[in-house]
Amino acid sequence: MAESPEPVYMTTDEDFRVFCAHVQEALAKLELSDWDVFLVHKDHPDCSGSAATSYDLTSHCAWIDFFKTWHCEPPGEGELRKMAVHEVVHILIAPVAWCARQREMTKQQLDEAVESVVIRLARFLGPMVFNESTSSYRWAIVSHAASEAPLTSLPEATIVKEGA
Repeated sequence: MAESPEPVYMTTDEDFRVFCAHVQEALAKLELSDWDVFLVHKDHPDCSGSAATSYDLTSHCAWIDFFKTWHCEPPGEGELRKMAVHEVVHILIAPVAWCARQREMTKQQLDEAVESVVIRLARFLGPMVFNESTSSYRWAIVSHAASEAPLTSLPEATIVKEGA
């Protein structure tokens, strides 16, 4: 008996719009205002997933590609929200991932990378764990970036449509 081919779904502009809204919400909640994030709706030659994130740590720029072709069923709102959080967490852990790839680094570089992630997660998770307001979880983020945006500013992702 022949296997039926994997379902193919072409994502819509509405799927992309909803995904982008969830990405922007996750960026704000995880206080990643010091990153420039570009969201792109594009074809992907591999098509093994539904989205991918890449980044440049020195410039604090990240690119989230939302693929046009998926080998699965159409996504619901919940699935798009989970995908958005997953991709934003890649940006959140970028400093630690970068350190892990380095052959030589100082203890201070690693400590700063880990601490920046821990502080952001503590701010996000603390109120949920203790049912408190977020105002009691405001700590400074240790960073070697001299031009880090103030914690009060909200991140804005730039939405890019392929071919536009």
